[in-house]
Amino acid sequence: MLKWQLQSLTSSAKNIEVHKAYYVADVRVTEKLAQLENAADDDAVTDIESYATELGFAVKSAGRGEYIFTLTESIDKNSSILCTVVLKGGQLFVTSCETINKNSYINEDSLPIWDGETIPLS
Repeated sequence: MLKWQLQSLTSSAKNIEVHKAYYVADVRVTEKLAQLENAADDDAVTDIESYATELGFAVKSAGRGEYIFTLTESIDKNSSILCTVVLKGGQLFVTSCETINKNSYINEDSLPIWDGETIPLS
């Protein structure tokens, strides 16, 4: 009985650490998203690409003043949070935010995001 209780306690401690690491990373993502949103709303910030890069976002221009920002925030050695945000018409839209396994995930960003109006030719 004691061995089972010790295993359960060890498992619970690991579970706590995993959840704690996730929420710490989630807070970092949320803070960076808030900073990017404030910059997008601030007329004083003239170069949103450079500002986003300083925050740790990968930036891709979608043309016509629209951008795709991608942020990867490490949770632990095996996983990360991957968040993709689009700046369109001066507003930010989170298009995806997910936990990924670092050992097997390949981020496919070669296809443009369709805006619902025109068909991308590239």
